[in-house]
Amino acid sequence: MTNGDYWRNRAEQAGIAPRTLADVKASIEQARKSGSDGEFAALMLKHGRLTDDAREYVLLARIEALQAVQRTNPPSSAAWQNASKELAPLFAEMARRSKR
Repeated sequence: MTNGDYWRNRAEQAGIAPRTLADVKASIEQARKSGSDGEFAALMLKHGRLTDDAREYVLLARIEALQAVQRTNPPSSAAWQNASKELAPLFAEMARRSKR
């Protein structure tokens, strides 16, 4: 069990509701003002308890941030290659979601 799993389980046991789309939009917009929206989205995906629509929104925000890294760096750079590695599982999750 990961640390994120532990805290998600604890929140569920305590009756704390998952974050909704409105909560997530407000949080990401606040993080965007400081330029940390991509990292914040990554943390929410890894550790957050999100409703389905909120998770999809966060997935898209993270994909957008990683694609911005790819647009601003050459394909031979480490940043571009790391973004590419992070994008693969995100696209796979989006594909699974579209099949539902």
